[in-house]
Amino acid sequence: MLDDFRIEWICRRTCQMLNVDRSIFVDMLERNNGFNEDLIDKFLNMNTALHERSYALLFHREDSTRKVWQMIDSIDEEEDFDEFDNDDDDENDQQFILTINEPIDAETEYPIDYVFNNARLSTGDIIDSMYENVRNIQRLLVINQYDNKHYYFQLKSFHEASLYCEYQHYHNLTKKIFIYFIRTDINPYLVQSSTYDEMNLLMNENLIYGIIPEEQPLESLSEILSLIYKNLLPPINDPSLKLSSSIVEETSERDQLRLSLNRFHLQIQSTLRQMQGEFHLMISNKNLFINGEETEEEYIENLEYLVYDWEAILHEEMNNELNKRILNTNPLDELEFWHERSIRITSILEQMKKDDIMRIIHILTDLDSPSIVGFNNIKLQLQNYLLEATDNYKFLSTIERHLKTLQMAKSFQVVSNMLPNLMQGLKIIWLVK
Repeated sequence: MLDDFRIEWICRRTCQMLNVDRSIFVDMLERNNGFNEDLIDKFLNMNTALHERSYALLFHREDSTRKVWQMIDSIDEEEDFDEFDNDDDDENDQQFILTINEPIDAETEYPIDYVFNNARLSTGDIIDSMYENVRNIQRLLVINQYDNKHYYFQLKSFHEASLYCEYQHYHNLTKKIFIYFIRTDINPYLVQSSTYDEMNLLMNENLIYGIIPEEQPLESLSEILSLIYKNLLPPINDPSLKLSSSIVEETSERDQLRLSLNRFHLQIQSTLRQMQGEFHLMISNKNLFINGEETEEEYIENLEYLVYDWEAILHEEMNNELNKRILNTNPLDELEFWHERSIRITSILEQMKKDDIMRIIHILTDLDSPSIVGFNNIKLQLQNYLLEATDNYKFLSTIERHLKTLQMAKSFQVVSNMLPNLMQGLKIIWLVK
């Protein structure tokens, strides 16, 4: 058990969630002159009351394969060596030969790159590590001038896992499974207990932790927002709440938080759609290059059919977007509707700008092919719809604070005082548009 029960607690949770042996965690603590242990210590001893935000302590694992040459047998008799040396008459059954002058024992290992750089082929050829057949050679004969003996070595692979720790400064973790620890206390530091059982209770009271699946951190965040936090707050202007003058201000702040939470959730969902892509314009490899079985005319014809397919897909996507309607009737939903539309149309236009797609369009443009007319028309229409959505969102954003007051205000007096400013803002939008 580690001397610091706090780190021991983190060690057990990390090893369990990431499915690694505790020796790997200990190795992480000792790596880089204890740098990772210093990060954990900083996390445990930071005065959370003096900071506006709580930084998460993150752990993630990286898996790798280590290939080394290991000794499997020694050759004492000359005839045994001759028999081994003649086994590679078949060019597909070659071996490496490495000459050394140093002691060898059962624990001796040679890295794969060392053998490539210092050995030779049994055929006498120079090793070129770029050749796949050389990479596949599994036999190594070591000629040791130190004891005048010969040794068999075999290429073996070992799976290895490493742990990495990050705190305050985070690198790209979107393609890794990682776990997090977040302090929820407001103490100068987490006190070390005299026993592990006491420490276990204290850590569970003052920390939250969990695991984020590989390549899905935003999906996990979206689920947490929709399934947990949104249910903790009552709906905006909940009629079941009995308000008094003493709690009007508190209710207003709560409604503001609920509104901000809803908008943040929508932005997360929009980001997910952009990252994953709501649709894709597919291109097969055969469409990019002329193969030996088709003429140039057939190649161009295939490209034209491909563009016609894109046109149909884009036309369907555009119609689907234009047919979408606002689900609710309040002004803030109108604002979010135009914001969402601008994001979705931008995503479609980005699909049309892919390098391979633009390469095909340029080829057909140079040939004055009529197949690109529909593609370009849809692109122009989408750009116009994007401009409309962006302008609407920009103009409505200028009166957003008045719309919030209109939706969340608890008294008639507040609404009546806001209305002149709202009408003035609407008048300006009307004149500019």
